[in-house]
Amino acid sequence: MKDFSEKKLMYFLETRLTPFTLRDLSSFLHLSQTDLMHEELSEFLLYNQLAYIRPDCEEKDALWITRAGLFTGKTLIITPSRSEIAAGILIPGSRFVPFSNPGKLPQEYLFEFEGKRLSFILTGATAPEVYPLYQLFGEEYTSQYLALDNEENMHIFSEFDYDAPPSFQINAIDMKKIYWRSGFKPGDSIQAKVLDWRNCLFSLSVLPDNPSRETARKKWQYDFENSLLDAFTLAGPSGTIDEQLAFAYFLGQDTLFTENALPVQEFLQKTEKAALAPFGVETRLWFADTEIPSQKSWNMAIVSSRPTLLDNVFAQLGLPLSEILADIYIYDALFLKEDDTEQLMNRLIPVQNHVSILHVSYIERTITHRFKKLEAGYNWFADRETGALRNRFITLHSALTGFILELAENDILPGQIPDQGAIILGQILSHAVSALETLGFSSRNTEEDMDSLWLSIEGMEESFFETKTAIRNICPELQKKKFTLTKKEFIDE
Repeated sequence: MKDFSEKKLMYFLETRLTPFTLRDLSSFLHLSQTDLMHEELSEFLLYNQLAYIRPDCEEKDALWITRAGLFTGKTLIITPSRSEIAAGILIPGSRFVPFSNPGKLPQEYLFEFEGKRLSFILTGATAPEVYPLYQLFGEEYTSQYLALDNEENMHIFSEFDYDAPPSFQINAIDMKKIYWRSGFKPGDSIQAKVLDWRNCLFSLSVLPDNPSRETARKKWQYDFENSLLDAFTLAGPSGTIDEQLAFAYFLGQDTLFTENALPVQEFLQKTEKAALAPFGVETRLWFADTEIPSQKSWNMAIVSSRPTLLDNVFAQLGLPLSEILADIYIYDALFLKEDDTEQLMNRLIPVQNHVSILHVSYIERTITHRFKKLEAGYNWFADRETGALRNRFITLHSALTGFILELAENDILPGQIPDQGAIILGQILSHAVSALETLGFSSRNTEEDMDSLWLSIEGMEESFFETKTAIRNICPELQKKKFTLTKKEFIDE
């Protein structure tokens, strides 16, 4: 029932265009109209940045707007390069971020011009030409996006361990008729209007260059810069660059949705107050010449929609677990042919001295009940390939949880760890959770999915080992500083 509700929730968020209340959302999901349910839905929406709350409403009857509602009917500006104009193409890349549905890949976007659908064509490319066009996905993900662009690229990029191969092909929009019939020239722009946010359908039109708009463009740059800086202050680094930009547009709204807008990449070249910055193993936008701070606590809780009692217990303990992930841990135990839940419990809660007996007792009873239920329908032979990979991610997830709990038990705060080590741990953990949710107990994953996950687990294990080693090397120094401070305070007394 929970999976079904979450699918319905995502459908609502991808298709709802008008403002809504939590009461509207509860009714759509057939949930109870209680303050607790509304609070849980609110936490889920805020945590995942799937919708935004209007600040000018009373809290009880607050209006929310989805990203679909925010961007549908709005336009963004794209400036094709000279080489694209000469070739009669436009490479989507990340240029439609944040107006596009992040669940879609660029080659899955749909485009039309004067009511007629445009097609994609494969065109030759090199890394220096194409990589800058993907920067809003994050430099660390560019190779993955390019590898997923077409079947041939998957093999090419995997041969190079997802580093940039010398050349490859990429899907581009066939723009020959648009460029040549309209007399398109360098300096002109493409205006893209969102017709269907869920399916990433855009209507393209030509916007001729007009020097008289320069003053208005500078005003837009000023407004967007302020909205982006406000987004940093209010929401921090968020989950992705896409989320940061979407929130900035929400904050600015009508002042930013104009034909005088600049492409985001062009804005980043002009602004002196914001820039791309390293964030652990990822990239975010942030205040220029300023390091993104670490999180303040080690809380690893996962916020889910319509949480169960087991979800809430895990959240109270600050563990990166949910009922769904607990089932995946159980499938791993069944794959390992374990007869009871003793070792399984040790993997779920690798450090138990901070957990109350009541919490452990409830988790163990629930896990034992789920173990027996899932065991009845489990087929080891059908799970062989997925099970081996799932076990690697379970081992990593449990080791990460144990190490972070160990740091917390020793009163070592995230901000005390240099080189963004705490951020890196959090990102590896987040990716491990995502991979486990993808794997689950399923034979529906394609060969490409499995190859990609096998490759990613090796990189994640290596990153964890390097980060853990670096942190362990500085832990004695941190503990020494803590002891010295405590001793000094005691003497002063």
